[in-house]
Amino acid sequence: MSSKQGTAAQSSTKKKFGKGQREVPHHTQKAKKWYPAEDETQLKTVRKSIRPTTVRPSLTPGAILILLAGRFRGKRVVLLKHLQQGVLLVTGPFKVNGVPLRRVNARYVIATSAKVDLKGLDEKTIESVSADGYFSREKKKDGTKGEEEFFKQGEKPEKKLPSSTRAKDQKAVDKQLIANIKKEPHLISYLASSFSLRKGKLVKHLNHLAVCFSHPKKDVINIELHHGARKNVATLRTVRTIIQNLIIGVTRGFKYKMRYVYAHFPINVNLEKNNDTGLYEVDIRNFLGEKIVRRVTLQPGVEVEISKNTKDEIALSGNSLEGVSQSAADIQQICRVKNKDIRKFLDGLYVSERGNITEA
Repeated sequence: MSSKQGTAAQSSTKKKFGKGQREVPHHTQKAKKWYPAEDETQLKTVRKSIRPTTVRPSLTPGAILILLAGRFRGKRVVLLKHLQQGVLLVTGPFKVNGVPLRRVNARYVIATSAKVDLKGLDEKTIESVSADGYFSREKKKDGTKGEEEFFKQGEKPEKKLPSSTRAKDQKAVDKQLIANIKKEPHLISYLASSFSLRKGKLVKHLNHLAVCFSHPKKDVINIELHHGARKNVATLRTVRTIIQNLIIGVTRGFKYKMRYVYAHFPINVNLEKNNDTGLYEVDIRNFLGEKIVRRVTLQPGVEVEISKNTKDEIALSGNSLEGVSQSAADIQQICRVKNKDIRKFLDGLYVSERGNITEA
């Protein structure tokens, strides 16, 4: 009875005010007239559920992987074992390419078709390396600085050396692994080389265009434009051509050949590379008998050389079509004939051939 009376007492009551009726809440149900000085901490509900990691079928122990991120990106490594939560245990070996025993996230690797036989490896060493606390950092000392540390603040910090146990484990793993690698021809040189695109990387910013890109399947790029006028639709073909030139540049490259044309005074051309900027510079002398030295600085990524088989010819090469063509245009424009009849004075450097570095 007491519990029923308590619940009834805390319930709201109805009161008549004039012709109407109003519900008055209990004093325990009324809003507080003050707010707490500090917010009450509430635990956040974690909606993510821990799921078991699904390993890609290509990531099998012994497979050679390519690292895509981190300090050793571009290096080829050997997969030794799968660890928890999608982490892989890999090694260079260290004597071949300088990659020690380390953990790598499976998202940042590419598996190749090449494999290494892992027979003969010490299983106890691999088990100890794959333990949870093996790669953890050593705990620093207390924050209180002593007298010696106070006077050593201005000096260079000592280089951290690997622990003796890690060096011992590395040698134990590499010894048998290198012996298995040497059984396959050219495999050790394959691991020692770094992975990179043949002609580097090209970037083109198209933020000023209202164009959408998508990658529906392998080797296909979709370019879309919504609610565009006639001039805007014309940009689709321009974007397609830009992407085609980028693909050709990183795979085959571009090459322009320029010939010296002179009837009165022989043209002298000197090629130098600036050590400060790393760009090639072309010096043109004795143009129409003038003592002025005409100098052209080529675009970044463009190389130039004098043709060995053809006389009075230079070759410009690079992976960017804009860079190669602009460099050729700069050389041709600086040799323009002024204040003379251009029908008679045809001296200069002109583009004689356009092509690719490696033909398809």
